[in-house]
Amino acid sequence: MYKKLVIISGFFLLLLHTNYAQTLDIKDKKILIDGVELFEIKKDKVIRNSFYLNDINGKQLLYFRYVYWSDDKPSYYEAYHANALTTILFEEEYRGNFKRYIVKKLFNADVITILGIDEEKLKIVTQKIGKEFTRRRTNEYELRQ
Repeated sequence: MYKKLVIISGFFLLLLHTNYAQTLDIKDKKILIDGVELFEIKKDKVIRNSFYLNDINGKQLLYFRYVYWSDDKPSYYEAYHANALTTILFEEEYRGNFKRYIVKKLFNADVITILGIDEEKLKIVTQKIGKEFTRRRTNEYELRQ
């Protein structure tokens, strides 16, 4: 009897979890959450490999600027609010298919939701990821002085 109760309870909890879990799909440059298109990735025509994360109405939310440091240093992206390009939120090393990588990372951190961008979660992610490349460049510059 106890074994049946545990199995039924486990099945019920699994069923509840799968009903409320959001799913993320990235098709072409469209970002779908639970099958609904909510965001799009828009190429920056000025800076190579840079892009915007827009809402479905075309409003620019976040901007990812590609930075090529040098041949012996890794390339990386700087993340900004699209309306405040003077303040770096965080920096992330370039990886193959960076757009898919960063969208999934922000989705898994609950920054990108069906309701839009969660600014509080974005602040937390910003603090966690930080600005490692800025620190490295600053340290190298100070060592040369």
